[in-house]
Amino acid sequence: MRARLPVNRRVCQPIVAGVAVLAATVLIGLPASATPVLPLYLAIGASESLGVQPTVAAPHGHPTSDGYANDVLAMEAARWPGLELVQLGCPGLTLPEALDGGGRCAYRKNSELGDAVSFLRAHRTSTVLVTVDLGFNDLLPCIEHRVVDQNCVTRSIGAIRSLLPRFLAALIAASGPETHIVGLEHNDPYLALERFSRTETFATDSQSVLAELNQTLGNLYARAGALTADVPSRFEGTADEGGAVGPPTTGSCSLTWMCAKAPFGPNLHPTDAGYRLIADGIANALNRDLGSPRATG
Repeated sequence: MRARLPVNRRVCQPIVAGVAVLAATVLIGLPASATPVLPLYLAIGASESLGVQPTVAAPHGHPTSDGYANDVLAMEAARWPGLELVQLGCPGLTLPEALDGGGRCAYRKNSELGDAVSFLRAHRTSTVLVTVDLGFNDLLPCIEHRVVDQNCVTRSIGAIRSLLPRFLAALIAASGPETHIVGLEHNDPYLALERFSRTETFATDSQSVLAELNQTLGNLYARAGALTADVPSRFEGTADEGGAVGPPTTGSCSLTWMCAKAPFGPNLHPTDAGYRLIADGIANALNRDLGSPRATG
């Protein structure tokens, strides 16, 4: 697999301030009738919301411009011309940290949720899309040693059921009427291990754990009134409702860095191809709710 040069970007510094400054610059000196209003896409989550992949300078992972959020910009250009991306993600972030602060990243409002709410309130009429990608890191300690700790899984799922509704409720309360919130389910990166006999059993066990996580996430998104991006079926080659992805891809090494040799793998993060499938899940959720966008030009 090809390694990519790192993107010159600060990993843990949210870019809300830059967008706010840009907006203020645009507004100054223009009559109200001429003020351009650019549609905004707010990506909330952990490392995958930043497009993290292994790079030459950072083999363990670094944000790139080839993540699913970047792909969504292209996919939704016809629906929202000029759509601009704002990323608040933080690698390794868990739900408690996203709610109350902590983790690797410093936020102006002390937490990812605090900054997200502040941003949404300041851009109620221009934020058209919010994606929420949290929960996997809460579950990761239960499976990262390639043995399923079922007690840990039970505790983690319980915490997600308690905390995610609070997170979603705060986002919805701060959002404008034209803001569409899409919650992401999560692919199972360990499916690639099915090709190795010594880890095949764990790969099967991990599917059950991720299925429980995704059922929990999907139910919570639906109860909150958010859309759900079906990511797992795309990685497993079982997508339907207009989201067909061709031949089955279960265990495919092309969608994550799990089969890559050191120093770039094994790595849980998706490849470019994997991130495109995640973006496709987001676009399909929007299509189901809003209809397919009309091409412009």
